[in-house]
Amino acid sequence: MGTSHQVFLVLSCLLTGPGLISCQLLLPSILPNENEKIVQLNSSFSLRCVGESEVSWQHPMSEEDDPNVEIRSEENNSGLFVTVLEVVNASAAHTGWYTCYYNHTQTDESEIEGRHIYIYVPDPDMAFVPLGMTDSLVIVEEDDSAIIPCRTTDPETQVTLHNNGRLVPASYDSRQGFNGTFSVGPYICEATVKGRTFKTSEFNVYALKATSELNLEMDARQTVYKAGETIVVTCAVFNNEVV
Repeated sequence: MGTSHQVFLVLSCLLTGPGLISCQLLLPSILPNENEKIVQLNSSFSLRCVGESEVSWQHPMSEEDDPNVEIRSEENNSGLFVTVLEVVNASAAHTGWYTCYYNHTQTDESEIEGRHIYIYVPDPDMAFVPLGMTDSLVIVEEDDSAIIPCRTTDPETQVTLHNNGRLVPASYDSRQGFNGTFSVGPYICEATVKGRTFKTSEFNVYALKATSELNLEMDARQTVYKAGETIVVTCAVFNNEVV
């Protein structure tokens, strides 16, 4: 006999007036119902996103960049929408967040809001998850906390942070990296796995100067316009890199 999966749908209901109740589906569901999962290197795994309307996946690698990732709709008799994400020949690069979300709740400008599961793919030859093109540049406002995104493929790996050869104490989460208030400069993450030492490339922390008061000048070519004319105003901000 096959395995039967039960999916529980949670509704958020709001009393909007006398005798009127407005309800909406909170979030879709993910099968398996886990917060994180460790997947064996070079193996295959699949995740199911289930909801009451059309659902999609956000994942670490796009289908265009990775032929080992396939996303497809799956028919069932429950009346629910099911979208399956399948990965074959899993590698360290597949380590990361997988998010299941409703299509109708997302816009191009909004952050993805949905249900999450974190997948680890431990690789003895690759302690750290490969970096994206812009990950090595960490830009932060002065005195604000920042994340240095050296994530490990194995949650059990111990990691240290170094700045110009000095050990830097900071909070570490294998799903994010090091979190703290860092001075400007280069940082390297280091890990030891089965006697082998792994180091990341440099992360460069750059702080933007920001003040609560803006020193600015505004200028307009003219102050009186006719209907239909284009209004041009120039605004210049001084001594502040965050506007």
